[in-house]
Amino acid sequence: MTLKQYFWGAIVKCVRNQTGFSLIESMIAITLLTMGVLGVTGLTSSIMDHNNDSKKTSIAVTLGQDKIEYIRDIARTSSLTSANGLDSPDLVASVWTTTAGGENVDTEGNAATSGQIFNRSWTITPVTGQFFMYDLVVTMTWQDGGTQTQVLNTQVGQ
Repeated sequence: MTLKQYFWGAIVKCVRNQTGFSLIESMIAITLLTMGVLGVTGLTSSIMDHNNDSKKTSIAVTLGQDKIEYIRDIARTSSLTSANGLDSPDLVASVWTTTAGGENVDTEGNAATSGQIFNRSWTITPVTGQFFMYDLVVTMTWQDGGTQTQVLNTQVGQ
């Protein structure tokens, strides 16, 4: 018998005598499985956080667009000239009045003192060199791990 045959025979004999798993092999398998489960859990948590951020951003943009449409509706029947320079102007009884600091609204756009998440403020300024054209800027802010802001710009014609 050659030396090569002797060693291969010893290796095959050792392999045949093994039954089941050793404690070390089991611990390694459990550790790898645990790391995989923790990785998936961390990824899921991150995805949920980003989904929540996207939801709030979408709501903020929608609330800003609602205000833009509201001002455009007013512009069809009333002049925007008197709104220039006012803080978040609103038309009350045919007179432009200021809404200092804007308005606090909930996710459905209802102005309220409880449950408000968003602050909505806006400005209306004439476009330089353009007659009957106004810049409308709506700014949405909310708290979500710091102050978040979305700014919507458009022009309104009369």
